[in-house]
Amino acid sequence: MDSGLAGKAVIVTGGSRGIGRAIVELFSAEGADVTFLFRENIAAAAEGVAAGRAAGRQIMAEQVDVRDLQGCAAVVERVAERCGRIDVLINNAGLVRDNLLG
Repeated sequence: MDSGLAGKAVIVTGGSRGIGRAIVELFSAEGADVTFLFRENIAAAAEGVAAGRAAGRQIMAEQVDVRDLQGCAAVVERVAERCGRIDVLINNAGLVRDNLLG
């Protein structure tokens, strides 16, 4: 079944690990040109890009904190300039705050 993702320009926030990385891998495997954002883990981001490129996929990584509006806007501009458009945005980045109830 054709997913319709081939040739689409995609941005995924929080794409270097966990669910975000799985989304990056799935969309790129379907032929999308994927740019993912990550905040700190350069090693995980580099590993994700290298694995994707080794498989012949279009994957780019951009280090930016999604709380930085100007940084995010700059990434969007770069992706739009490189790809000519942005077709899909996956807002996956999140913050975990584990606290005891009491």
